[in-house]
Amino acid sequence: MPNLNREDSPKIVLYSTNAYERRPLFNRLKEIIYLSFFVIMSAVVSLIIMNLVTYPILIIVQKGTKYFTDIFILSVIALISLYILTKLVSTIRYYISSGLSVSQIIPQIIVGRIKALIIFITSLVFISILIIGLYSLFSYNTRLIINLFS
Repeated sequence: MPNLNREDSPKIVLYSTNAYERRPLFNRLKEIIYLSFFVIMSAVVSLIIMNLVTYPILIIVQKGTKYFTDIFILSVIALISLYILTKLVSTIRYYISSGLSVSQIIPQIIVGRIKALIIFITSLVFISILIIGLYSLFSYNTRLIINLFS
């Protein structure tokens, strides 16, 4: 039979003795005020930065949508080209550090890109089938509901 002395029993703590909670209320309130001030100031700064970024774009859009679409298309093409170029350079550097020769690297890159293209096209086909299936399902469901309640 276990010994159940009062000294061995666990102590029940009603209030936490956390160092933060033992601090005076004024100090905790002061920290909450500083934190609130920081949140408000970060919101104001982010609003100012957002306006500084979007204002030139809005001026370009207001001057003419042709300029905006040209800049947008060129930016997208530049970003995609930069991404492809960096991936290609990093792949070539990886293969060179692996000790492969140029005659081995080129087929590796071509086969890898062809596999990626096949996966991309397959994904597009599956997504198209899914969208067509959902559209058919919802249009049939709409016709069914209309016929039931008319």
